[in-house]
Amino acid sequence: NRLHRWKYTGEPLEKAEDVFNDNIRHEMTSYDDVKRLNKELVEAGSKYCDLLADKAKPRECLRIFLGNLEKVQVACGQLNGLLIDDIDDVSNSVSFNEGMSEIVSGFNKVQSKVGPV
Repeated sequence: NRLHRWKYTGEPLEKAEDVFNDNIRHEMTSYDDVKRLNKELVEAGSKYCDLLADKAKPRECLRIFLGNLEKVQVACGQLNGLLIDDIDDVSNSVSFNEGMSEIVSGFNKVQSKVGPV
């Protein structure tokens, strides 16, 4: 379907220092990458919020995480646009709708913990 044929063409994601050895692959080209990155970036960003002091270096890493999550959010908007333009089985999929809600919720969670970066 169109969702799985979609390709991200926006700016590449930045790599932040991997302090927690999460080994996040920062490549985002497909729908599956968007789902994976949303989960991994939220988890890693939350570790920064919870475990590191409010100093320049952790704040810079969080700025990168939030910038990457904003790119993931743009990709989600593109995917949503595909679904609106081409209503098919996926647009009625409970798992897709839950996944989109999870992506938005994760982004909002990290952003609320960090505040202005």
